[in-house]
Amino acid sequence: LRVWPAPEGVSPFVFPIMSRHELCRTFSAEILAAGIEIRSLMGGSIQNHPAFAKLRREPLPRCEEMGKRAFFVGIHQTLNTEGVREAAQLLCTLL
Repeated sequence: LRVWPAPEGVSPFVFPIMSRHELCRTFSAEILAAGIEIRSLMGGSIQNHPAFAKLRREPLPRCEEMGKRAFFVGIHQTLNTEGVREAAQLLCTLL
């Protein structure tokens, strides 16, 4: 698990999590089973959305890979530092 610190006094609104592809589903399942809601990172590759189906486009391999390996846990922006710390600790025990 890699943690990127926010600037002092700033409460993050998400915890992005990236793992090796083969572990992502396992982590996702464990977090969901603990009652924590997660979302895919930015909905995956934008070119997979139906609105882009008829447009000519180049492959986006890094976007595809991020969609397979990354997700985030939402955190409310008014959560104080202690609350963010508690959420991070819970995630670390699951991962």
